[in-house]
Amino acid sequence: MTRPGARYALFCILVCGIVGTHHVTAQTIHRPLLTITPPRAEFDTTFCGTTKCMNVTFRNDGDTALTVHSFEAIQSPFSGAVTTPLVLAPGETSQVSMCYSPSSAPRADSQLVSYVADVRTSASIGLLIDVTSSMNEELEAGLTRMAALQNSGTAFFQNLVDTTGIRDEAAVFSFQAASEFRLVRDFTSNPGSLITAIPDSGNGAESCIYDALNKTINNMNNRLNQRILIIVTDGSDDGTGVCGPLSRAGVIMQANSEDVRIFSIGIGDADTSSLRILSEGTGGSTFYAQSQDELNQALMEILNRLATQVEQTFVLRGRSVSPVLEVDPASIDFFTVELGSSNCEDITLRNTGDAPLEILDVSGIAAPFSIQGATPGTIMPGGQATLTVCFSPTVSGFHSVLATIEGNGCNAQPIEVQLRGVGFTNAAEARGPILIIGPNPLVFDTTFCSTSKCRDVSFTNIGDTVLTVSSIDPVTDPFSSNFTTPFQLQPNESRSFELCYAPLMAPGFDSQDISIIADTRVPLSVGLLFDVSGSMEFNETSDGVPLIDAARNAGLDFISGLLDLPEIQDEAAVFTFETAANFATEQAFTANKALLNAAVPSTATGNATCIYDALVKTINAMSARQNRRVLIILSDGEDSGTGTCGGTTPQNAIDAATTNDVAIYTIGLGTADPTILTNIANQTGGEFYTANTASDLVAVYRAIATSLSQDVELEFSMEGESVTPTIQITPLNVEFDSIRVGNDDCMFLEIENGGNAELDIESITRLSIGGTDIDQFTITNPPQAPIQPGESIAVQVCFAPTRLRMQEIELEVVHNDCNQGPITVEASGIGWDSVTVVLVGEYAARPGNRVTIPVILQDEIPAEYEVTQISLTIDYNKTLLNPINQPILTSNNISEVFPTLNHSNTYGLDFAETEFTLSGGTLVNTAPNSELFGIAFLALHGNAMQTPVQLIDAQFEDGNPRVGIVSPATFSSDSLCFQEERLIDASARYTRSLILSTSPNPFGEFVRIHYSIVRDSDVRITVHNTLGDVLHRHERSGVPPGEYMLTYTPEDLRPGIYFIRLEAGGDIDTHSTVHVK
Repeated sequence: MTRPGARYALFCILVCGIVGTHHVTAQTIHRPLLTITPPRAEFDTTFCGTTKCMNVTFRNDGDTALTVHSFEAIQSPFSGAVTTPLVLAPGETSQVSMCYSPSSAPRADSQLVSYVADVRTSASIGLLIDVTSSMNEELEAGLTRMAALQNSGTAFFQNLVDTTGIRDEAAVFSFQAASEFRLVRDFTSNPGSLITAIPDSGNGAESCIYDALNKTINNMNNRLNQRILIIVTDGSDDGTGVCGPLSRAGVIMQANSEDVRIFSIGIGDADTSSLRILSEGTGGSTFYAQSQDELNQALMEILNRLATQVEQTFVLRGRSVSPVLEVDPASIDFFTVELGSSNCEDITLRNTGDAPLEILDVSGIAAPFSIQGATPGTIMPGGQATLTVCFSPTVSGFHSVLATIEGNGCNAQPIEVQLRGVGFTNAAEARGPILIIGPNPLVFDTTFCSTSKCRDVSFTNIGDTVLTVSSIDPVTDPFSSNFTTPFQLQPNESRSFELCYAPLMAPGFDSQDISIIADTRVPLSVGLLFDVSGSMEFNETSDGVPLIDAARNAGLDFISGLLDLPEIQDEAAVFTFETAANFATEQAFTANKALLNAAVPSTATGNATCIYDALVKTINAMSARQNRRVLIILSDGEDSGTGTCGGTTPQNAIDAATTNDVAIYTIGLGTADPTILTNIANQTGGEFYTANTASDLVAVYRAIATSLSQDVELEFSMEGESVTPTIQITPLNVEFDSIRVGNDDCMFLEIENGGNAELDIESITRLSIGGTDIDQFTITNPPQAPIQPGESIAVQVCFAPTRLRMQEIELEVVHNDCNQGPITVEASGIGWDSVTVVLVGEYAARPGNRVTIPVILQDEIPAEYEVTQISLTIDYNKTLLNPINQPILTSNNISEVFPTLNHSNTYGLDFAETEFTLSGGTLVNTAPNSELFGIAFLALHGNAMQTPVQLIDAQFEDGNPRVGIVSPATFSSDSLCFQEERLIDASARYTRSLILSTSPNPFGEFVRIHYSIVRDSDVRITVHNTLGDVLHRHERSGVPPGEYMLTYTPEDLRPGIYFIRLEAGGDIDTHSTVHVK
């Protein structure tokens, strides 16, 4: 039994055990073999509308008769018929004519035709063997059931097909209990490998048939051939309690789902009724074998049934070819053409098909339209040709024809091209007047302040009509010009004017914008607003042109006049309106004329006319445009009112236009309300027009274009940058410290240019203050090159004094900073010098005699030092010396220039000081070591034999020059003979001040001696009377540096003057003190 439409089968073989061995002779399987030539009908390329046929041969290459039971009908565009049943004896052939007749192209066609024939195809066979112990029982005398299966299985596997085009494969499975299912040999085409996989005995106690079938099907679900499962068993399924939940119905459903046909053969006690339901439910058959021969016959019959009524497919394919005509553009607008002139455009004919294209006919083109040149002939696939069409009007008005182009394509329909144009008595002006001002802006670059720079500016008419410049605003400072108006410029004429820039302040920027009124074109942003209400479609102009066509052609003519020059670049946008909801932007602002032309409406189907709403929406779309903004609205009716269009009023449109600087030009056709349209135009800087014919409408758009070039306000700009250096000098006061005469010092002035032009330092002049000798100040590196903006230099100023005291000058810096005059820098310094006054030597006199001690000036003092006074202070022992009122002036005494000498004495308990002041002249010393003057003393009987005469202070009136002191001199009284141990005046042997103080002085019961030691020394302190006798001695060895205090308590000491002497490390110091009771 064959399951309709099934390609795969599963055979279930039920085998009963056979005891003993039995030899089986392999049977020869006879089968038909269908060969179809060619294996598929491939028609390659076939021209659309033609037919291509071929013969298909059916041949039986098998060794038994072959029957083609059915062959599916072949559908258009293919044809042919196979008469069934078709019976072919071995070696017999039959031919069938099959054809391909495509009716459309280019395209690929294919058809899959099913047929049923007795023909063998490749099979994937699963042999499922029962290995329960009952398979060891006898099938017939001396032969067990399993042994019989080995014999029959050997013959079965040896008859598997392995020829060209057919290749069988098989696998061996075994089962008993559910857990004992085995894949004994996986799928292979090797018969020997399969034969050795057949079990030789059974040993199982349980029989789980449905579980084994389920697992075998799962193992076969990926096989590509027709699927066949053969089960061999001698029993029945042991049920769900033993084998699990799988059922017969579940196995049938699974097998059908996986296209597996089950065949079964049962032996002995097998439940053939259940197996029969399984096999028939999956398109297979059931067999029952009680002997070796019956088992052999069952297996061979299964192989024979693999070649019975097998469903196959046959493929027909074809590709149709044809030329395909494409035409571009679908319509041509020639716009407006002057009568007697021609305008030609190209129509591109393309062959986008895959066969040669023949242009069969071009028709419908009549005057004033014509074809220029020859009509194209053959166009190869992928190629193109040009058909040139011209518009040559001789009569004013709108003209239109429908051209038809016909090619030879498959089922090709003629293609229509709309040709339209307007004949006009005067062609549109190409440009009009165009004023180019150059350069604009006029930039003077950098101009030095207080100078003037002039440049020429040219006014050029690059248009094709006369240009008038009516007025130019006055030019004001710091700019000037020689403009005169009005003046005219012929096409291509140029006129130059001189403009100058003379900045007064710097640095800075100056600019001026000048308004110019002239007849010239400026860049425009034009909003073209078209009424597309239905009336524009069915109403006509007085010369019979539909309003929408007249509007389209006039709009296209206007677009053609838009300029796209380097100097003038217009832009436009196209808007349409009817109801408020259907306002549309057909093309946003662009300079691309092709896009604008394509956006101009050619049909009008609207139901209302919402003029005011459309105006406001268009103005809003234009508000951000940078060029001069112009809106042109064309309508043939009145506004449909608030009920249809909403609450927008004419005043709303006027307000929006004035706010956004949009001039509205209105064009009324038919029943349009002229009063409202005129008011809108007048209030916004536009004009109102009417038109009756298509030519009138073109003239209106041209008149608008002309008016846009009249009394146009232009702006011309001038810019200048004034520059100057900006000088800054740091510091403005150069203050030198005190500099000794003969030395010098230098400081730097930083001169910085903070401006935006070169800084020239023209001069630096030294000017005296108070008679200062300017040569004491020098500029060592005056600037030689200009200082660049943002840079600075350092100028060195040096001071080398030749005089004492404060010296001051001014440095006058002359420069080119136009914002300030010469800059004064003050330079000052103090000149100083020093001289040494010497009071040294040893002098002696008897008491009552006079002694003169000279004061020596070691250094020269030039007249320039202007020394007018000197003061000296002398310290001495008042008991030995008494100053005489006047110093002794000798002939070589340099102080003789001073007419006035004053002195004053100051006495203390143990000291005396005398100050001498000389004044009234100018001290000049031309030779070193000159005697300044001599100091006269009267020698006295004193308390000591010697005294230092110490110059403790010497200075000139204002401290100039500075004075150094070399002192003291020594005075000795020669009234006594010299004794070695006798105490002499402390100053005679004074080397270092060691005794810091003696207190109290006068002293009574004790005196404290405070002294210091500067180095490690042996210290001896002695107390003497006026005769030099040692009254007390104190000695210490190895005294380290430091300050010490010794308290001396006198015993039986008479009141009087005493001397305390300290010796330490070779230094000696003596102090006097008075003892009282």
